[in-house]
Amino acid sequence: MSRLISFFIWRMIPIFAIIYAMRGSALSYSQCFRMLKSSSFYMMSYINMGQYVSSLEAYARSHRGNLPDNVHQHIRDGFQSKGGDPSRDPWGTPYVVEDGAWDFTLRTCGVDRKCPTADDLSNTGGKQRPRTGRSIED
Repeated sequence: MSRLISFFIWRMIPIFAIIYAMRGSALSYSQCFRMLKSSSFYMMSYINMGQYVSSLEAYARSHRGNLPDNVHQHIRDGFQSKGGDPSRDPWGTPYVVEDGAWDFTLRTCGVDRKCPTADDLSNTGGKQRPRTGRSIED
């Protein structure tokens, strides 16, 4: 029950905040709806990326610091989505993975569907790389 309440609160806080901020404004209901929809998409994307990064970090730890060959398939296999492909952001664009030596970044291109621009969201995860060189026992 507390999980349901938490889910509801996190989904509704941005909506109530926008409605409160707009009181007395000249915005139409359609403009208000577009703003609410956009803010909920960003929140969903941010929450999803946090879960995906945690999953990819766990994979990298158990595979000597390597990410899966097909990150999008890894996400599809590990997560369920009610409305479509979980490896795509709420705007229908595939998440972008930037793989570095010690970390990786999962990025959504945002509402304009172009990377990199100001509306992008990103989440960085760390990878445990195997040590190079000889061990103490050698």
